[in-house]
Amino acid sequence: MASRTQPPARQQAPAAVTLVVGEEEFLVDRAVRERIAAARAAAGDDGGDLHDVEASTLTPGELATLTSPSLFGGGAIVIVRDAQHAGKEIAADLARYATSPPPDATLVITHAGGAKGKALVGDLTKAGASVTECPKLTRPSERAEFVRNEFRRAGRQADEGAMRALLDAVGTDLRELASAVGQLASDTEGKITAGVVARYYRGRAEATGFSVADHAVEGRLNEALEQLRWALATGTAPVLINSALAQGLRLLGRVGAAGRGA
Repeated sequence: MASRTQPPARQQAPAAVTLVVGEEEFLVDRAVRERIAAARAAAGDDGGDLHDVEASTLTPGELATLTSPSLFGGGAIVIVRDAQHAGKEIAADLARYATSPPPDATLVITHAGGAKGKALVGDLTKAGASVTECPKLTRPSERAEFVRNEFRRAGRQADEGAMRALLDAVGTDLRELASAVGQLASDTEGKITAGVVARYYRGRAEATGFSVADHAVEGRLNEALEQLRWALATGTAPVLINSALAQGLRLLGRVGAAGRGA
């Protein structure tokens, strides 16, 4: 008897209403992206229509329209940003929605925190919204903990010296720190130490279109890709990299075409 293939199980649906509170832009953006991805994964398709709006531009009753099911089936994902700027009627709409959200819709609300619009945060929390805190990271210890958590997310081990070296090399911008951790995790092997970070960032200073081309024509793919990432990150124009690669390939062609005694 032929076996029947079962459809893949849907992942657990995310909270119907999520409130992301804080001023750390990178963490807020990441939280929003993760909620969108979770909603789509739970739906087993594209998750329905995606609407990304500013709270200050919403009109009374518009939220109900945005969260309504699509004409082609499927639910809706609605992002309402900067809810601290919502007028009284819109704030009331958001709080009322959170008390009884409709099925097949995901609402994510961002709020900077602080005194402005504070009542809305309380109303949404009381209504059962899932709350994600994204406070500004201002202390060195907080940024070090962020880097530590980024290495954990990447599934890599790094010692304290590596974290201090990375903070010294990159600075305090969380988006750049997260990108640097991702590149180190991708381009290195074994435990990441201060020495590994130092070697890697020395390569950043040396990255040019010609260094990319040199590594590529020598067949050193990993090094070429590493240099390419740094060259782009430091502002090298892609056209210059292409030109260097073309020059390297032309040189290989000339050498290959030359006679053995040449």
